[in-house]
Amino acid sequence: MKFDNISDLSDKELVDLFQSTESEETRESVFVEIYGRYRRKVEAWVEAKCRLGMLSESYIDDVVNAVFFDRLYPEGERKGLLGFRQECSLEVYIRTVTRNCILDESRKGHPKSLDEMVETQGELVELQRRVEAYRTWSPISPTTPQQIVIRKQMREILKAAIDLLGQGPRKDSWKDAYIIRMYYWKKMTDRETGEFLGMKEGTVTVRRHRAHKKLRAILKQKFGIKNLDDIL
Repeated sequence: MKFDNISDLSDKELVDLFQSTESEETRESVFVEIYGRYRRKVEAWVEAKCRLGMLSESYIDDVVNAVFFDRLYPEGERKGLLGFRQECSLEVYIRTVTRNCILDESRKGHPKSLDEMVETQGELVELQRRVEAYRTWSPISPTTPQQIVIRKQMREILKAAIDLLGQGPRKDSWKDAYIIRMYYWKKMTDRETGEFLGMKEGTVTVRRHRAHKKLRAILKQKFGIKNLDDIL
């Protein structure tokens, strides 16, 4: 398929290109375009279900990420968009995927929001204080020599895993490692990282989510660490 600007392609042409290309770079570019076209729509669909009481608003981002990165573009699998038979429009397909993700999330039995858990302002203030205290506490916070050593070892493992991430098969795999480093250690936004790398914000967002999955796989396979949060 010949095209001058990927943004000029119709939804069907995007899916055709996504499924037919052998280039991971081209496939990623197509997905970034689809992500840009439909992210806000997916958010709106999820927000509508939240207003109906199906889900707490605090889980909107979780559902949106599940739609795009777990269902539409899963790592290393011929599922999602690769398996989409185009028996309906792309919008209908994504809406169906979104509905299924909402149902999956609602079945998890998430705790209610803070506002739903308390009846008075005083209770809310106290609960928020406890939540903040929990967030700032870490079981491996460096308060003893042993804990300091553990934290240092974990950081070294994370650095080694990110180095391996940057040595992936793609010529620009180093960008995945860079994006992760900037996200965790420099606390840079996707927009800021994109400006530095000369990439669109949406491209950085997509690559960051996929790099997270690759990093988790490396930590599990090479270092036996199942939870990325354990070493951050």
